[in-house]
Amino acid sequence: MSKRIPLIGWIALANGILALIIAVIAFNRKPEVREHSRTIVKETASASGEEIRFRPGSEADTAPMLRDLSKSLRKTDSNLAGLDRKVKKLEEKLDKVNENLDYVAGFIKTVDPRQNRDDLKAPRRAGREAAVIASLRTISSTQEQYRARYGTYGTLDELSTANFIDPILGSGKKSGYDIRIWAYENEWTCTAVPQTTGETGTRGFYVDHSGVIRFTTDGSEPTQNSPALD
Repeated sequence: MSKRIPLIGWIALANGILALIIAVIAFNRKPEVREHSRTIVKETASASGEEIRFRPGSEADTAPMLRDLSKSLRKTDSNLAGLDRKVKKLEEKLDKVNENLDYVAGFIKTVDPRQNRDDLKAPRRAGREAAVIASLRTISSTQEQYRARYGTYGTLDELSTANFIDPILGSGKKSGYDIRIWAYENEWTCTAVPQTTGETGTRGFYVDHSGVIRFTTDGSEPTQNSPALD
């Protein structure tokens, strides 16, 4: 953050502007005043990296130059004042941000980090469970198509080889679940249980040729007697 101009700096700048105005007023009255005015112009211009040369009899050109220089200094003074106001506003905003950060830091300290991690995992588990339920519905519908073509129900490998399901589902591992099928001529059953209970899912699922999906709440392998999914 840039430093503010001290009060003594503002006073010095104001005195410089006042001296220039006085020089303009008195310029045409005395030769020594004209010479002093030239010196002021040269020193001021030199500070800005410019060079000014006076021609004999060019005193009349100096007064407008001094007036322009005075205007430029007043404009600079106004710009500095505006910058100072912006700096103050920025400092106020930073103070507000720091207050908010302190509040957040204090709040985080009151939260159990372990509980916080569990809360973050909940949406992911729910998403995986929704994905595996969709996979079981796919298996249920494709089993009937497979049986209509081959006269029997198919295993995961058979359904995948015949392109009824995708290879990932056919591998028996999808969405953080282990999926297995027992297929016979007139019936089949399928289970899906979390690979890591509580991490990849909390419920286990079951479906068979009836098309009804059932579940357990503790991740254990469900059966045909488990409660049905709504």
